[in-house]
Amino acid sequence: MRRLDELARSGGSAGVPSGFRDLDRMTGGFGRSDLVVIAGRPLMGKTALMVNVAERATREGRSRRDSPAVLYVSLETHAEALVARMMASIAGLERIELSNATPARTQALSAALEELKRRPFMIDDRATTADAIRESTLRCAETNGVRMLFVDALQTVRMRPRRHDREAELEEIAWSLKELAWELQCPVIASSYLGRGPERRCDRRPHLADLRDSSAIEEVADLVLLLYRDDVYVEDSSEPGTIEVAMAKNRNRLRPGWASHIWLTYRAQIDRVEDRP
Repeated sequence: MRRLDELARSGGSAGVPSGFRDLDRMTGGFGRSDLVVIAGRPLMGKTALMVNVAERATREGRSRRDSPAVLYVSLETHAEALVARMMASIAGLERIELSNATPARTQALSAALEELKRRPFMIDDRATTADAIRESTLRCAETNGVRMLFVDALQTVRMRPRRHDREAELEEIAWSLKELAWELQCPVIASSYLGRGPERRCDRRPHLADLRDSSAIEEVADLVLLLYRDDVYVEDSSEPGTIEVAMAKNRNRLRPGWASHIWLTYRAQIDRVEDRP
């Protein structure tokens, strides 16, 4: 059991920062035992935001060998492709330029790779089940400690043996990730698909009820962020290159008076998400 004074001190501590100014102001940071869900339809920038939060989270630890690691479980993108995306983002190069190497681009990419190698960043693209994710995370925790765990994407995770009821299976997966967050006292950030609800509405912005396959995700998650890009749907959008982030749920860090929406700049050519000026 823990003493009341210990609980009071931990309860008043700030969350783990995302590295994005307005996002941290809106959410109060990611809670150290929170399951955070970042959801959106295709092309909304889910993976780009996840990768950029992970990349920013590793900057603090690049000068310390004992810094806790950021573990990225990638079930949709192979590790090599994910590293290439991160290198392009750090180097400021468009992905189309990666196949057209010049001495300047090669030098910039080499510098980006060396920068990544100094950081406590680990990728696992083979952990396809909830048990495998748990084993991989615990190994990382024993060796380095874990600052954040990313899972991309939640609906691609399976239980072993598989369940016939997919909704019940997703509920079990969500709870397993939540338990990992509690056990290791680190935020678990998982991307999630949305159903086709937004496409059936005049206003294409997503709702919490659009979370695909399982209402349990909505129930288990501590923080749910819904992404929307107007320029995907509207050719002459007034907000080109912008990701709108709606805080649809925040169980532990309600911040009265703060807006529930923020806007981030999305530079799609280099897969970089940035704070707005």
